[in-house]
Amino acid sequence: MSWRHAILVNLLMLMATTLLIILLAARETGKRIAHLEAERSLFNTRHGTIEYLVWGEGPHVLVVHGAGGGFDQGRLLAESLGGEGLTFISVSRFGYLGSDLSEVPSTRAQAEALVDLLDHLGVDQAHVLAMSGGVPPALKLAELFPNRTGRMALLSSAPFTPFTPEVEGRPVPTWVYSALLGNDTVYWALTKNARRQLEEAFDARADLIGNLPSEEQTFVRSLVEGFLPASRRLSGVNNEGSAGHSPVAPNTANRHIGNIRSLYGDYFKHVGEEERPNPFRNMHFKAKARTEVPPYSSEWVRTKVLAPGATRKWRPELQLITLMLIETGCRPSEIINLRVEDFHIDEPVPYISIRARTDREVKTDTSERDIPLVGISLEAARRAAPRAFAHYYDKGELFSANMMKNFRNRGLLESPDHKIYSFRHAFEKRMQEANIDYGLRCLLMGHKTTRPVYGDGGSLAYRRAELLKIVHPFDARVMDLFERENLGWALGAGRAPC
Repeated sequence: MSWRHAILVNLLMLMATTLLIILLAARETGKRIAHLEAERSLFNTRHGTIEYLVWGEGPHVLVVHGAGGGFDQGRLLAESLGGEGLTFISVSRFGYLGSDLSEVPSTRAQAEALVDLLDHLGVDQAHVLAMSGGVPPALKLAELFPNRTGRMALLSSAPFTPFTPEVEGRPVPTWVYSALLGNDTVYWALTKNARRQLEEAFDARADLIGNLPSEEQTFVRSLVEGFLPASRRLSGVNNEGSAGHSPVAPNTANRHIGNIRSLYGDYFKHVGEEERPNPFRNMHFKAKARTEVPPYSSEWVRTKVLAPGATRKWRPELQLITLMLIETGCRPSEIINLRVEDFHIDEPVPYISIRARTDREVKTDTSERDIPLVGISLEAARRAAPRAFAHYYDKGELFSANMMKNFRNRGLLESPDHKIYSFRHAFEKRMQEANIDYGLRCLLMGHKTTRPVYGDGGSLAYRRAELLKIVHPFDARVMDLFERENLGWALGAGRAPC
């Protein structure tokens, strides 16, 4: 046999072996997926679909799996540690197996989804068994819903974050981990032909496992093998690093410290110890650089954002909120938390009221104000008034994520530095360039003025007349298209059912 024939034969054998591995891996993975889907249940929470499994009888125990897991890993954990005489509820966290990756997949959102599931199952209180990446949402559940949480057992409590190039001391490079967690064929092949190396890739080294009792060795190896199907866990693994709280900006931290400083001083003043030193007196963080949010240019708003169809197919609330931000200068949080009673559409001068409520404070005392409605914001408010924006009440994170995603996808951000807050800055800039009175500008923006205040800032008719100086023209087709696609929000559609 010539060397050419030998090479050809070897290549054919390699191809045949590869094909066989792919077919066997696909069959094994398919059987595994079918088994998981046959025994699971699904429920739609406020943050999307969550997958779960319930078994046993007795006091309820919520099982929250670790990184790379799913409800099947939770079951393995419960069966290894939980014992009998208990009802276990094992869930798949965001992005794992059949659970959705929420639009805002934060630790708080995961905790809220868990309590939604408990409500669905009629469970008033549950003990919690959590491991690794499941510990942060378990702790958040206890923080937000203490009456729903019983005893807690937390294992390997350090939060997991996805591997980065900076990870040192790993037995294989970072890209190998991505391949393992993203390819079912590769993962299955490693479980059959390189189990020891696979276990070491997850820090289950032979020298560590060898000292464990046999049942614990079986548990560890079952965890590693249980990553299949790996591809259906990858979204969850990638979310582990972003599921916690985002870093707090220095200015935000300083504001929180200032609140603590004031609270501390006011308390000791109340108890008669006014001279007591305040430990927070000189505490502050220095910002390295301040990021300025630029305003949208008027040309951009008129030709892009107000173009007919620019926001089509979005949630109707997001479309109307966008339009209301343009001519009111409100903070996004002020618009999304308007209640029906805050809309005064039938008054001689239509307006909205920004007010504190028993369940929500405004940013400052000067934030309370009445803002006349003009232009496109008036048209949007007329359609929003019967129901307001209940979907986004007190859900600023969800609103911001949805809005920024939509703006990016439609190319409506004027630059990478522009945000939704840029509408507020644009509103202020337009008032300034139109020489609108400084005091009125402060009042409409909800800012504290630096000069003495006389009167109430002028009548609503006066405020409207001033705002009409800066109002953007708009095409009537903007609202026509909106009503055509959102009949329930059209004028005359009536109030939403209670």
